[in-house]
Amino acid sequence: MKDKIISFRVSKSEYEILKKLAQLENKELSQLILENTLSRPVSFVKVSDNEEKIKPELEKLKREIMKLHNQIEAAKEDIEKSINETETKELNELSKLSNKVSIVNNVIHAKCNVDMLTLAFFLLIHAAAIIFILKSM
Repeated sequence: MKDKIISFRVSKSEYEILKKLAQLENKELSQLILENTLSRPVSFVKVSDNEEKIKPELEKLKREIMKLHNQIEAAKEDIEKSINETETKELNELSKLSNKVSIVNNVIHAKCNVDMLTLAFFLLIHAAAIIFILKSM
């Protein structure tokens, strides 16, 4: 199995030091020099050595992430469904209230019309009475 290369950003001077260290064969000496010259310690790890140890744990984490993702999607769908149901209920209630307001408005207009007709009838009777009284004089 090939070793994977781990890359990171370094300054130009750090790059030169790393380039020289790559030519050295003694890894312990390279490590010591790196720890004393770089601003942050760097450890050399063969990824291929740890890859087999980490692989099962990574797979387990991937499965857990997928489960969480599926739960989030299901929760999102439930929330959208709940919102839609709530909106539908509220719209139905608003429609019922609108109908009731319309009925009350029609009743008020009808009452006003009856009152106007009653007033007109009484004014007509009074006018007829006044005309009758004036003619009899």
